[in-house]
Amino acid sequence: MAILGLLILAGAGARMYRIDAPFADWHQYRQYDTAALARNFAEESLNVFYPRVDWRGNSPGYVEVEFQAFTLPVALLYRVFGVHEWLARILNIFFYAATAFLLFRLTRRVFDGRVALLAAGLYSFLPLSFSVSRSFQPDTLMMLCTVAGIYYFLLWIEQDNWKLLLLSALSMAVAVLIKPYCMYIGVPLIYLCARKFGWRFLIKPAVWLYALTVILPMAAWYVHAFDLWKIYGNTFGIFGGRVKGAYLGADVPNVLDLVWRLAYRLVWDIATPVGLPLLSVGFLARPPSRNYLFQWWALGFLATVPLLPAGHYGHNYYQLPLVVIGAPAMAYGLVKLVDRGIFSSKLAGFACLAIFMFSAAQIRHMIFTSNETRTRIAFGKRVEQLVRPDALIIFATPGESAPIWYSHRTADGDLIPGDPTDFYNSHRKGWSLSASLATPDMLQKLQRHSAGYFATFYAQGLYQQSPEIKGYLEAKAVPVEVTSQWILYQFPSVKKMQQVSSSGGALLP
Repeated sequence: MAILGLLILAGAGARMYRIDAPFADWHQYRQYDTAALARNFAEESLNVFYPRVDWRGNSPGYVEVEFQAFTLPVALLYRVFGVHEWLARILNIFFYAATAFLLFRLTRRVFDGRVALLAAGLYSFLPLSFSVSRSFQPDTLMMLCTVAGIYYFLLWIEQDNWKLLLLSALSMAVAVLIKPYCMYIGVPLIYLCARKFGWRFLIKPAVWLYALTVILPMAAWYVHAFDLWKIYGNTFGIFGGRVKGAYLGADVPNVLDLVWRLAYRLVWDIATPVGLPLLSVGFLARPPSRNYLFQWWALGFLATVPLLPAGHYGHNYYQLPLVVIGAPAMAYGLVKLVDRGIFSSKLAGFACLAIFMFSAAQIRHMIFTSNETRTRIAFGKRVEQLVRPDALIIFATPGESAPIWYSHRTADGDLIPGDPTDFYNSHRKGWSLSASLATPDMLQKLQRHSAGYFATFYAQGLYQQSPEIKGYLEAKAVPVEVTSQWILYQFPSVKKMQQVSSSGGALLP
C-alpha cells in the first residue's frame, strides 16, 4: 500500500504542473464552457437545476446540458475562496487519486496485487488520463463514479450486502447523469450477474431496483434539460438545436476516418506504442480467476462508438474509459510475459520506462499553449477593461462550416453557434457568430435585442469571409479599439438608432 500511495502521490504531483495555466490545451472550448457554468453558479445562482452559459444572448442563459455534478462543488469552492480555475483542477486531481485507488482494488480482485499496482501506475501517467484529469471537465468525476459503480457491484456480488449495492447504484446514477453513454456499463454488470446467478438474476428484485435507481434520475434530468432548450434556447447539442435531418454521426466524414482517428488515439493517447502489444496480450490471456469483467467492459464500451460516432470522432476524452479498461490489461500482459519467461525483469522495467517516456512526450504536446492562444486571452482581458459589465456583446469568429447543431436560438428564431472562449476571458455575455452569420442584417437584429458591442479577435479573417461587415461597422458603429489583430466597436442605443433612422442622418461618433 505504501508503493501505491507513492505512485498516486507522484501522479497527483505531476498534475500540479502549471496548475494555474489558462485553458489553452486540448479541448479548451469544452473547458471554457464548463468553467463558465461553474462561475455563473457562483456569481448568479447555485440552483443546480438551472445551469447558465455566457453565450446566452439576452436570455437568462439556462441551458440544456448534462447534470452539473462537477461544476456545483467547484462553485461552492469559488464562493469560499474566490474564482480561481486551479480549484477545479485540484478537485479533478482528487478524483483522479480516488479513481486510481479504486482501480487498484478492483484489479486486485480480478487479477492479483502485482497487476493491480502496475495498473494504478499506468493509469496515473498514460497521456489521456493525465491530460483529462488535470483539465476543467467533468469526465474525471464520471470515471470515478464508473469505477466505483463496478467495484461496489462486484463486492455486492461476492458479499450480498445491500449497502454495497446502494453505493454502486448511486455512483452509477451520477455517472450516467454526467454522461448518458455510461449506460454501456450495463454490459459488464449483466456479465457479473450472469456469472454469479445465471439467468435467475432477471427475477431478482434488487437488480431491477438497481436499474431504476440508475435510469430514472437520468431520464428525469434530460427531460428537464430539453425543456430548458425549448423555453430559453440554449443547448450543448444533446437534443436541442439540431439541424433538421441531422443524425448523431452527421459530422463524421466516413467510417474509415473514424476508425483511423480512434486507432491513432489508441496508439498514442491511450496505450502508447510500447503498451499496445502488452494490451493485446493482457486481453487475450485468461485471467487467473476466470473473471472476464474487463473484456466485457471493453465490449460494452466499444458498442458506444457506432451509437455516438460524432462524439468519439471529435473528442478524445470520450475514450477515457479505455484507459481504465486498458491499464489493467496492459499490466496483466506484462506480468504474464515475465511469469512465462518471455520478458526478463530488466526488459519489463525497460518497457515501463518506455511507456513513461512516450507518455511524457505526448502529454507535452497535449498541454502546449500557443502564442496565438495567449494573445487571444489578452484580447478577452482587454474587452473586459473596455466594455461595461452589464453590456451585451457580439463576438464573431471566421469559419464557414455548418455544424449539425447550433448552441443558441435568438429571440427572432435564428440558430447561431456558441464559442465560449472570448465570453469567458472577457467575463461578458452575449451572442456568438460565425462569419457566414455575421451579416449587417443579423447585427441589426441583435442590436434590437440590446447588443451593445461587436468584437472579434480575427479581424482580417472575418473581413475576408464577410466583407460587407467592415463597411457596416465603419458606418453604423463607433470604434472603441481597432488593432491589426482585433477590433472592438460600440453600437448606438436602440433609441439613438431610431432617431437617426427617422431623421435620415448618419450616425456620428
